[in-house]
Amino acid sequence: MQHKTELIVGILIAIVALAVILLTQADAEQPLTDHDLHQQLSDLNSFAVEVSLLLDQYAQDKLDFNYVKYQAQQIDKNINDFYTQLESTTVDAGQKNEVSSVETLIFQFGLQLKFIESSQGDSAKLGQIRQSIQQLHQQITESEQHYA
Repeated sequence: MQHKTELIVGILIAIVALAVILLTQADAEQPLTDHDLHQQLSDLNSFAVEVSLLLDQYAQDKLDFNYVKYQAQQIDKNINDFYTQLESTTVDAGQKNEVSSVETLIFQFGLQLKFIESSQGDSAKLGQIRQSIQQLHQQITESEQHYA
C-alpha cells in the first residue's frame, strides 16, 4: 500500500513539474512589450531614488553601513530578476536597441550597487557612488519619458 502511495505522489509531483515547465515556456514565448520596458525603468528609477536616500542618510550618520549594504544587495537581486526575464523573453528585432539601452542602464546601476558593497563604508567612495547614481537617475528618467 505504501508503495502505491509513493508511486501516486511521484506521479503527481511529475505532473506539477511538467505544468510549471509548460507555463514558464509559454510565458517565455510572450514578446517583450514597451510596457514591460517602461515598468522596468520605473522600478529602476524608484531604486535609484531609494539608494540615493540611503546614501544621504548614511552620510548624515543616520544609518548603519551594514543596513545600507543589505539594502543594496536586495535591490541588486531585484535587478538580476529583470535580467532573467530578458533572457527568457522573446525580443523583436525592432526592440533590440531599446532593450540594449535599458540593459545598459540596469548594468551600470547594478555595478554601482556592487561598488557600495565593496566600499566598506568609505565616505569618499560612497559620495562618488551617490553622484554616479544621481546621473543614472537622470538618464533613467529621460529613458522612462520615452515610454510614457
